[in-house]
Amino acid sequence: MTILEYKNNKEKIREIGKALIIVGAGISVDPPSGLPGGEMLMDYYIDASIGKEYRKALKSKWKTISKMVQDTKWCVESIRLEFIISQIDEIDRELDEPRLIKGFEGFDMVNSNENHKILYQLLDNEYIIITPNFDSLIEKSSGLNLKENICYGVPTICMDDGKRVYHYHGVAHEYDNMGATLSNIKKGLPKEFREMMISYFENGYSLLMLGFSCSDFFDVTPFFDKLSYDMKRQNRKFTGKAIFFDHCSVDNNYNCTSILKNKVERHCNMFSAYEIWYGNTNHFLRDFLGNNVKACNYCNNGQWFNLFKKISEKITPEQKVLYIVKILNNIGMNFEQEWFEKNHFLEKFENKCKFLDSAASIMLKKDIPQHIRKKFGNDKNKSVLTDIKNLYEKNKYFSRNYYMLCRQYNKVSAGMEVQIKARKMKYREFVLHISKSPISSEAFSSSYVNAFLKIIKNGLMSRFSTK
Repeated sequence: MTILEYKNNKEKIREIGKALIIVGAGISVDPPSGLPGGEMLMDYYIDASIGKEYRKALKSKWKTISKMVQDTKWCVESIRLEFIISQIDEIDRELDEPRLIKGFEGFDMVNSNENHKILYQLLDNEYIIITPNFDSLIEKSSGLNLKENICYGVPTICMDDGKRVYHYHGVAHEYDNMGATLSNIKKGLPKEFREMMISYFENGYSLLMLGFSCSDFFDVTPFFDKLSYDMKRQNRKFTGKAIFFDHCSVDNNYNCTSILKNKVERHCNMFSAYEIWYGNTNHFLRDFLGNNVKACNYCNNGQWFNLFKKISEKITPEQKVLYIVKILNNIGMNFEQEWFEKNHFLEKFENKCKFLDSAASIMLKKDIPQHIRKKFGNDKNKSVLTDIKNLYEKNKYFSRNYYMLCRQYNKVSAGMEVQIKARKMKYREFVLHISKSPISSEAFSSSYVNAFLKIIKNGLMSRFSTK
């Protein structure tokens, strides 16, 4: 792996050739856009939903765990933003409360910056752009009409001139679809999208990563892990090269951490060469385009966080309790007693036992079997009730609320088993009768369906008639 400072080195740019570019949140930070980077946005999102104190406690616990594996490729420095968003949105949808994810519509109220304009212009010249970013500022900088489609299984913004950008985590203005996309990221990138990327690499395209953290461990990282395994098994590499561009000030001594090296190695080792370049991203992009940058077309000017603030003011204490339950259970963490001593919101619960009983009480106000069937069909594992039950059992705390919740929770599966058994009995009897019938198949509909409906009607009338 080569590490070099980028400073007006246009010869190196020419070595890249045609490329698939992964664009991260870093390119939208520069003014006038002013959107937050991934870490800053995650902090804001947790602060808006649960509170600053809990965010600090959660990140401190994660940091402790991360240190245990900091020198391996498995180290993840921070909790993934997409995970936090999806967990909170699942609670908002289950409780029919205003959805915090709607705040992302504010991302379309800011101006595009020069990075976006350059990236749009690069789409002319054998460059493909994919991004986890929720904003569509690259596309908006074109000044053209935009249309969202699903291409290769992911949300895609198409422009009137035929150019397109693939948003594999969804787009801000379609927050409902974005929530569904984020809930599914644990399943990885869609097969069609993975195959599209591989086809470009097989055809000599290089990989260029800009403003990207290499931390999408639910989908992008597993994709490159599998690709690396397959290429090693075949004993070959792609002919293109891979460049990870690390934005930094060249005035200071550059320090490439072992964590960054491991992440780049993990994403790039299947290419003929892979390098880390560091410097100013905007200067690099200007050189990439040959300084032929057209003026930006600005959209509306606004502040990205205004809508988030309005929605967060409506979040109830009950939502916050269930947010914490959902996040802890799905991230594999447990409570720390000090959280209940130093956290303004949690201290009123005193300890994890009272907190869990409070969470159970919120859901016990509902008709649990009816609630699950209405929201999830009969897939009760999608409900926060499963998370509450799991944390009770993880902490070996079995209170009255726990048993009450379990009785209601278990009715869902018990009811379904009875229904399925009854259907099978009726179905078998009906099939047996039909198989012995002399009536031809052509007359089946008029003879048997009408007769069956009449039997049902008579049965209902008999059941509910008054004597």
